[in-house]
Amino acid sequence: IEGLKVACDRALSLGCTSINDAGIDAFEIGAYQSAAKLGVLKVRAYMMADDELLEAILGVGLKTGFGNELVKLGPLKIVFDGSMGARTAAMFEPYEDDPSTRGLLLIEVDELKRRVREAHRNGLQVAIHAIGDRAIDIALDAIEEAVRRKPWLGHRHRIEHAGYVLREQLERMRRLGVCVSASIGFCHPVGDSHLDALGAHRMRGYYPMHSFSEHGIVAGGNSDGYGSNWAITGIHGCVTRKTMNGKILAKEEAIPVMDAIRVYTINGAYLEG
Repeated sequence: IEGLKVACDRALSLGCTSINDAGIDAFEIGAYQSAAKLGVLKVRAYMMADDELLEAILGVGLKTGFGNELVKLGPLKIVFDGSMGARTAAMFEPYEDDPSTRGLLLIEVDELKRRVREAHRNGLQVAIHAIGDRAIDIALDAIEEAVRRKPWLGHRHRIEHAGYVLREQLERMRRLGVCVSASIGFCHPVGDSHLDALGAHRMRGYYPMHSFSEHGIVAGGNSDGYGSNWAITGIHGCVTRKTMNGKILAKEEAIPVMDAIRVYTINGAYLEG
């Protein structure tokens, strides 16, 4: 609770009035509720439950949106692949600077599909951590199967990060109504490392903010802790596509300032329902 007090003060000092806390456990969910009851919680919190809590959440019949204006149960957070910086995000093609690897998947494909299917069937939004194009493809397969089995308009299932997206995947996202929580906040602080990892020829698919908008995909922006001012760092990435070393990562994927502000305001609100 003391930690939440500090975190709220920090968020508010940066103009952030709502947060998504990704992959929290039962203890942390309890802390949020206690903080709200004590009047300590000063920002809206959308609690993204760790997928290990799936059975417990379903067992008591909770659905996404349970709670109140201040504290709500959000999506089930499923971590499916690694990170681009560690060269563990799951890719179809090898990494440019390490051809020995295409990354890795952290859970079995059938298990991912089961978790998505069960969450979807019971009214739980999912947020699948998928950075590489291979991970994104399988995540979309899982969502497509769940939606086919039980239609749910406005599910707002999310791909978290979406670091390297293929052109054909954009159309699938649009068709399935999938949203993106994009880590465009990585662009300035660690974009140089990602350029080394992907190579210049793959930059058009690197956090493609313009293409998301062009395809009618609602993309909110996240920080994942990078930058001295989280939203401003992400907005800077959206508009300039400039790394810390001054490289421009696919200028054609830049968006105007007002659109970038929407990414970090109204689009984020949409992802929270």
